[in-house]
Amino acid sequence: MTGLFALLCVFSLFGLIDIAYFHLWRYQLFNRPSSRGEQMTHVIRLVLFVAVLAWVMFVRAEGRFALILPALILADLANSAADVLLEPKSRADLGGLPPGEYFIHMAAMFINGAIAAAAAAVSWNAFHRSSSLQWHPLEIPVIFLAIGAQILAGTFLLLLFEAWGTWRAWAKPR
Repeated sequence: MTGLFALLCVFSLFGLIDIAYFHLWRYQLFNRPSSRGEQMTHVIRLVLFVAVLAWVMFVRAEGRFALILPALILADLANSAADVLLEPKSRADLGGLPPGEYFIHMAAMFINGAIAAAAAAVSWNAFHRSSSLQWHPLEIPVIFLAIGAQILAGTFLLLLFEAWGTWRAWAKPR
């Protein structure tokens, strides 16, 4: 779980740049009617990331409960696939993805593959134990738990901000 936690922390840095700079500040995707579908995948991604990181940091799941983490990861991968399919139409009038954002996406997807592999390995090992689900903070130095908690809090705030901006833009009369 420690390796998976580290991968999620690195992934969060790429996500922060992608969301804060490209989605919210530079392009304000939530204000673009052509980006509504893509924007929904971004909100869903934030919800899933918070769930996965919190799960890794605070839950010990064994037996059949060990399948919850891979299910969350698969849901995120399906959501990412939808995002990729929606982006060309969403960004057509912007000339597509700029090279910097494309690079961020490629690096993040590479890390996402490593996250999926690590989650599969962790879950496979836990699946063969007796079923149990318990609160169990990750056994890492407190400083790293604090960093993880800050990432969770920051991601949750980013989720609220992006969801609020999306709701506000979509609620405007046309």
